[in-house]
Amino acid sequence: MKKGFVPALWALLGAAIMALMLLAGGVLHPVTGTAGGDSDDAASEAETAPEQDGIVHLDPGPLARAAIRSEPVASGSAPRLLEGFARVLDLSMLASIDADLTTARANLAASRAEAERLASLAAQDQSASRQAVEAARAKAGSDAAQVRLAERRFGLEFGPGLARMSAAARSALVADAGAGRAALLRISIPGRLPLPGTRVQVNDGLHTQTVRVMGPAASADPQLQNAAVLAVLSAPMAASAMAGRQFSASAAGEEKQDGVIVPRAALVRWQGQLWAYKETGKGTFRRIAIEEARPVGSGWLVRRGLTPGDRVVIDGATTLFAVERGSSAVQEDD
Repeated sequence: MKKGFVPALWALLGAAIMALMLLAGGVLHPVTGTAGGDSDDAASEAETAPEQDGIVHLDPGPLARAAIRSEPVASGSAPRLLEGFARVLDLSMLASIDADLTTARANLAASRAEAERLASLAAQDQSASRQAVEAARAKAGSDAAQVRLAERRFGLEFGPGLARMSAAARSALVADAGAGRAALLRISIPGRLPLPGTRVQVNDGLHTQTVRVMGPAASADPQLQNAAVLAVLSAPMAASAMAGRQFSASAAGEEKQDGVIVPRAALVRWQGQLWAYKETGKGTFRRIAIEEARPVGSGWLVRRGLTPGDRVVIDGATTLFAVERGSSAVQEDD
C-alpha cells in the first residue's frame, strides 16, 4: 500500500460524508458547467469527461459550516528546467580496474620490501649482489608504474569525478552497485554541462530522486553525442537501475520562468492530473486543471490558468471535489 494512502482515503471519505449531508439539506448545488441537455445527460458527460472544469456553489450558511477557505495566489518565478537523459552505466569495468589497482598496490608493497631487504644485505656484504639489488629496485619501479596506470584508468574510462574519489569510496561504490544500493549515471542535458555539485532531478516515471554531479564523464552519450556528467544514484531508485536503463533528467538553467505560486494544500490529484478550485464568486468555485506547473520550495509554480490575485481554495478542496464528483471521488482518487 502506498505511503500516505490511508490518511488520504480517510480525508476523502470525510469530505464525501460532509458533501452528502450538505446535499441532503438542499443547500449545495453542484454544476457541471455544461449548457443544454437534461440533468442525466449532464451527469453522464461529467463522469466520462473529467477534463471538463466543474463548478460548485454553496449558500452562505453551508459555506461557513464546510470550513472552505481561499486565498489569493501571488506571483513567483523559478529557474527554467532543462530536460535531458540519464543512462545507467555498466560498472564491470570499474570493478575490474578497482581489482587491478588492489593487486598492483599489493605487488608494489612486496617488491619495495624485497628491494629494501636486498639493499640492506648488500650494504652488509652478505648474500645479496648489486645486480640482485638493482633487479629488485627495477621490479618495484615497474609495480609502481602499474599502480599509477590503474589510478589513471579511473579518469580515462569514467572521468575526473570518479578519479577524485578515494580508493575506499570507489570500492564501496562497486560493492553497493552489486547489491543494488547504488548506480552510476551518465547524464546528458543538451545545452548545458552541469558543474560538479549541481543538483539534477532523475525520474523513472514513478519516482523522482535528486543526485549531485560528480564531474564530467570521460565519454559522450552514444545517442545524443554531447558532453555528459556523472552522478551516483542511491536507493531506492538504484534497486531498479539496471545497466543500460534510461531515465529522464532535468536541471535548473539560468533563465527564469514566471507564474504564480499555488500552495500544496490547494491541489487535488485525480487520474494523474492536478486540479485546484478557483473562487469565481461568493460561494462559487470552479475546478481548473493545473498545467505547465512544477514543484518549488513554497508550493507549485503554475504558468498557465491562474493570474496573480486569483483566489484558490486552500482548505476544503477535497470537500468540493467530493461534492462535484459524488461518491465516485473516493473510489477513483488513488
